[in-house]
Amino acid sequence: MALAIPGRLSDPYDAVMRAFALCPQASATDPAFAVPSGQDGRAVPLTHAVFTGYLKQCLREIGVDHSKYSGHSFRRGGATFAHRLGVDPLVIKRMGD
Repeated sequence: MALAIPGRLSDPYDAVMRAFALCPQASATDPAFAVPSGQDGRAVPLTHAVFTGYLKQCLREIGVDHSKYSGHSFRRGGATFAHRLGVDPLVIKRMGD
């Protein structure tokens, strides 16, 4: 269970609310974590394949070798980021399974 940490960059509640705001056209029956699709703008579930496909597309567009990045890059980077923010190492471990 994630606890709110008001005012901190690592506040999970704030992160979820910002994520929901990225897809304001989503209806109450759409998946909780969805992104607008490129074809018609309808919300599609944010699956691993959708996330990594979009990541690689963005990297290609800015001229970065996309083969050096994966979804795991965010897991490692997220743990490092949390540590630098001063998050308790046991909480980081719990968040990473």
